[in-house]
Amino acid sequence: MKVHASVPRLALLAFLAVLCACTREALLPEAGIPREWARARRSALSDLSYDLSFRIPASSDEAVSGEETLTFTLKARQDVVLDYLFPGDSLVLPGPVTVNGVPVAPLFTRDHIVLPRSALRGGANTVHLSFLSADGVLNRNADYLYTLFVPARAHTVFPCFDQPDLKAAFRLRLQVPPGWRALSNTAVAGTESLPDGGTRFTFGRTAPLSTYLFSFVAGKWESRHSVHRGRLLRAWFRETDPAKLAQLDAVFAEVAEALDWMEAYTGMPMPFPKYEFVIVPGFQFGGMEHPGAILFNENTIFLGPSPTPDEREKRLQLIAHETAHLWFGDLVTMQWFDDVWTKEVFANYFAALISGPLFPGADHDLVWMKDYMLPALAQDRTGGTTPIKQELGNLSDAGLV
Repeated sequence: MKVHASVPRLALLAFLAVLCACTREALLPEAGIPREWARARRSALSDLSYDLSFRIPASSDEAVSGEETLTFTLKARQDVVLDYLFPGDSLVLPGPVTVNGVPVAPLFTRDHIVLPRSALRGGANTVHLSFLSADGVLNRNADYLYTLFVPARAHTVFPCFDQPDLKAAFRLRLQVPPGWRALSNTAVAGTESLPDGGTRFTFGRTAPLSTYLFSFVAGKWESRHSVHRGRLLRAWFRETDPAKLAQLDAVFAEVAEALDWMEAYTGMPMPFPKYEFVIVPGFQFGGMEHPGAILFNENTIFLGPSPTPDEREKRLQLIAHETAHLWFGDLVTMQWFDDVWTKEVFANYFAALISGPLFPGADHDLVWMKDYMLPALAQDRTGGTTPIKQELGNLSDAGLV
C-alpha cells in the first residue's frame, strides 16, 4: 500500500516542479535587455558594486575566465535577473553560484541568469560566481586587448546589470601574461608577481560608473606622461615611429587645453581621479570616453609628416569631445540609450567651442555648415519625419540609434 500510494505523490511533486519551472520561464525577459525589465530593476536595486577578477591567458585560443562578487540592496524579496551572454551553445558556468553564502541553482537562458527569490532577501545581498568571457568586445590580439562595452555589451564578458542607469562601483584584478602591462578606470593599487612570470594587477575602487564605461586594457603597451598644473597625464601606445611619437607633446598640450576649458566652463574640477588615454591601432571609432582609460583612434592622434590645419583641428576636436564626456556622459549619464544624442551633442558643441579659438584662420561657419547643417538638411529631406529622440525598446538595438 505504501509503495502504491507514493506513486501519485511523486507524480504530483514532479508535476509541481515542472509547473514552477514553466512559471519562472514565463517570467523571463525577452532576449537582450528590454526597457520594461530595466525599469523594474532600476526601481528594485540600489547600492551596486562589482568585485571582478579576470585571468587573461597568454594564448588567444584559450578563453578569458573570471570570478565575480556582486553586492546590491534589494527593495523587496523577488527574483533578480542578471544579464550574461553565455559564450558558445552551453548554458553552463564553470563553478557554483552562491547567494548570501548559500549555493543556489539559478535559471539560465541564452543571455540571462535568474537568481531565485528564495535565496534573496530585502536589503543587502551578495552573489558570487565564476564565468567565461566571449572574445568579441575584448578585442583580443596576440599581445594586447582592450574592452569596448558601449552601448550594452559588458554582459558578454561578465554577468551584470547592463543598463546605463544602474551605476556601480567596480573593483578589478587582472592576471596577465609575462611582459604585459594593464590599466583601467582607476590607478593600480598593487601588483603581484605570479609563478608563471605573469602579473596580477589590482586597481582601486571606481566612482559609480555605468557598465558601458567600465574598461580595462592589457598587453605590450608603451607609455609616456606629462604633468599639467600638478596633474599627471599619461598616454599608452604601440606606435614605434619616433617622428610620430614626437607629436605626443602636442597631444598632451591639447589634452591640457581641453581640461582647462571644461573646468573653467563648468566651475568643477575634472570629475575623475586620473586622465590616461590609449592610442589604439585600428580602433573602431574616433574615441571612447571611459574615465581614466579613454581610447583614441591611432590614425587621428598620430598625424602624417606635414599635417594640414584641418587635420590638427580634427585631432583637437576629438580630444576635446572625449574630455567633455567626463562631465557630460560619464559623471551625468542618460537613463537609457534613447537619450544618447544628448551626451553626443554636448560633446560636439564643447569640442567646437574649445577648438575654434585655437584655429582663427579656419572658416568655422563653413565647417559648421558642411559637417552639421548639410547632413541635417539631407535627413530633413527624406520621407516622413525623424525624431531626435528615437524609441528604443531593447538595448540590443541601441547601436541603431
